[in-house]
Amino acid sequence: MPTGSGKSLCYQLPAVLHKDKVAVVFSPLLALMKASQVVTYKSLFIIVCCVFCSQDQIDHLQKLKITANTINSKMTSKERGTVLRDLRCKTPDTRLLYVTPEQANTDTFKILLSELHKHGKLSYIVVDEAHCVSQWGHDFRPHYLKLGQLRTQYPDIPWMALTATASATVTKDIVAQLRLKKPLASFKTPCFRPNLFYDVVFKDTMENPEKDLVEFALSCFDENAPTDKQSMKACGIVYCRTREATEDVAKSLTRAGLLTAAYHAGLKDGERARVQEEWMNGKCPVISATVSFGMGVDKGSVR
Repeated sequence: MPTGSGKSLCYQLPAVLHKDKVAVVFSPLLALMKASQVVTYKSLFIIVCCVFCSQDQIDHLQKLKITANTINSKMTSKERGTVLRDLRCKTPDTRLLYVTPEQANTDTFKILLSELHKHGKLSYIVVDEAHCVSQWGHDFRPHYLKLGQLRTQYPDIPWMALTATASATVTKDIVAQLRLKKPLASFKTPCFRPNLFYDVVFKDTMENPEKDLVEFALSCFDENAPTDKQSMKACGIVYCRTREATEDVAKSLTRAGLLTAAYHAGLKDGERARVQEEWMNGKCPVISATVSFGMGVDKGSVR
């Protein structure tokens, strides 16, 4: 299913309806973690539990007045204990438990999952961005390979694997690696996106690539530009191959009068969180980033 088509809803809505049960979601999202915050709405709760989970996803859940939280290494023992006690009680408020594949291999999580299953509180397991499990995919992550072991340990628990990026070969590999067995249903929607336009220019054909990039970016934010380009002035992303390139692009665009911030894995957690927050709220219109940014980020005005 393509981005924006409702993949997350496929597992979030059923989780809300499964009273007193917890759905576990494995997600590789590396957008920066959100500090622990609570927003309650009647008896509806979702605890988002990742060392690095999607800042954007947590914010979205909070806007819907759904409880969102995080379990990570920076939490105090008291905060962590509060969440774990809820998960271990007879009728937990938690409906969705997000974990990274890396965290899934810890003894603490293995014991927790075993307890949830033993007491009939584990509703189903979700593997989001499932293409990461395939060595044929473009974003392979070794820790995903170990998730197939859980399928063997809990054969009676339903599984759901979701991705917006999977060829026939990758899809077949996902089924094999996660050990998904019949009854198995596969759903696929058209990926054609009429609102997307691709224009390719080879860098070695440009006399001055940096100048061309700056001029193009400025034209997209030009108030006097044609209507089709005016729509691009809201915000943008410039993807770069290296961390150094993100810094160089940010400096070039900022010097030209277009505030741009760099985003890459080399920045400290707090700095990445600040950059993403300022880009999301419009304070910084452009972000120059490596591929470590973007997965799971939902901003409709980005160009």
